[in-house]
Amino acid sequence: MKAEAITRAPFLDSIKPLADLKTRVANFHRQLRPRAGTTPRSVFVRFTRKRAPGSDNFDLMVKDANGVRKIVDVAALRAAHGGKPFAINYILASPGRSKVAAGISEGGSEDASLTVL
Repeated sequence: MKAEAITRAPFLDSIKPLADLKTRVANFHRQLRPRAGTTPRSVFVRFTRKRAPGSDNFDLMVKDANGVRKIVDVAALRAAHGGKPFAINYILASPGRSKVAAGISEGGSEDASLTVL
């Protein structure tokens, strides 16, 4: 494969649009690369559903620079509504990861209410 790459490289490098594309891709990657002191907070934010050992419920968790914390406690929802089951059907983070949308349904239905946190 190395021999093939060596023989093909001069040909591919002679293609004018390829050189321009390489430059554009390199510039794009340079813009995405985190720099000391300028790394966006969103790089460190992650939303997940997690079930605690022995629990029947998946809770919505966030992991960021402050650590891991629960932002939707399904067991608390269940207790507040007389023991009716609740579930998180879907989650979708905003592009900047400052907010998350969660579809929460009641009673085994897939008819979720949208909540933005």
